[in-house]
Amino acid sequence: AVSVFNLQMTHTSGFEQPSLSVQAVVWELLLGQYNLAMAKAWLQGLSVPLMCGSALLLADSTGAFTVELNAEGPPAFSDLHCGRPIVRANHPLLESSVGGFGETERSRLDSEKRRHTVVSRLAKSGLEEGPQPVFGGAAALKVIKGSSKVRNLSTLACLAMDLHNGLMHVEFRERQRALKHEVAKLVEVLDLPQQKVEKALTSGSVRCDTGRRRLTTGKPANHFVRWAPYVFRLDDQ
Repeated sequence: AVSVFNLQMTHTSGFEQPSLSVQAVVWELLLGQYNLAMAKAWLQGLSVPLMCGSALLLADSTGAFTVELNAEGPPAFSDLHCGRPIVRANHPLLESSVGGFGETERSRLDSEKRRHTVVSRLAKSGLEEGPQPVFGGAAALKVIKGSSKVRNLSTLACLAMDLHNGLMHVEFRERQRALKHEVAKLVEVLDLPQQKVEKALTSGSVRCDTGRRRLTTGKPANHFVRWAPYVFRLDDQ
């Protein structure tokens, strides 16, 4: 399994010389069906620098580790985690990457809060205490969606790969148009100015399933949000 995290770095040399994009790295790992040992060896053997910063969370049946990529040096790897969770967000976890982090202090703090929230929720579930029975996709999604810091207004979808059962659980943010009379009703019930109600609707703060078809345009609109669940079976076909 390959997860990708944007990791904004200050280095720009990757755009000024022949380099490898993160997309190319991810496609190689996915299409090549690498296990962890193969992936680490391939990344360590790259003869060209990376174009820009990213972090990968790689997992197979032997465990998981995170690797942080940047244009100024070789990939940095964490220790292999097996039987205990490994949690990351969009800030560096490894010492060699910290100095080149290019986001603002506020962005770093937001990322650290998201990570801390997930770690705390995992601890409450007992997973930090050591190997546990199989943690399924539905339980993993429950951890993610249980906090507005993690699943916030910018989140488009939440995914959980249940490799034990061969399932991918997805909850997708669907937008359903809010009609004029519904906006007026919200103004009346909430006793708020229409401008504030419309701001909440356009930001995706109001959850409601109207049964209507989802909006397929990315343009701003007064809308309700429905988190639509899907389950896909993973196989080799």
